[in-house]
Amino acid sequence: MHQFRCIALDTGFAEKMRKSPTDEFGYPITKRVESSKTYPCRHCLKEAPADDGMLLLSYQVPRPKSVYGHPTAIFMCGTQCRRFTAENTLPDIVRNRLIVFRSFAQDGMMIYDANELVDGKACEGTLQMLLAREDIAYINVHTAKAGCMLCRIERM
Repeated sequence: MHQFRCIALDTGFAEKMRKSPTDEFGYPITKRVESSKTYPCRHCLKEAPADDGMLLLSYQVPRPKSVYGHPTAIFMCGTQCRRFTAENTLPDIVRNRLIVFRSFAQDGMMIYDANELVDGKACEGTLQMLLAREDIAYINVHTAKAGCMLCRIERM
C-alpha cells in the first residue's frame, strides 16, 4: 500500500478568513446558517453542520502553479475546528460524494490519462493505482458536480 496524506487548509489561513469580511479576492465571505444541513469543511475535512454557520469563500489552490491552478469555492467551519492531519486516511468529505481525482506532474501540468471520476465510497483502489504511478506528484480531489476542491493528496 502506498502511504499518503490528505492536505487540509492551513490553520492560519482558516483563522484569518474567519475574522475577515472578504476573501483574498475581495469577495464577501458568505455565512450559511441552516439547521439540518451539512457542508464539507476544507479545514477539518468533515461534513460539518451549518447550525453554527458555514463560511463560503473563494480560495486560490496552492498547487498547481500552472494554467490549471485556478480559484475554487470552498466551505469552512465558521467556528474553530481541528485541522485534519490523519495519515493514510481518506476523510469524510471525500468518501461521502462523487469525486474527481485530478492528477498532476511535479511541474504543475495535469496528467490527463490519470484523472478519474469515482464514487468516494469506493475510491481507495483507484487512489492506490494513481499513487503507484511515478509521473504523478500529487492529486487534487474535487467534487464531481460543482467541481470545487476538497483537498490535495500527497505521497508520504
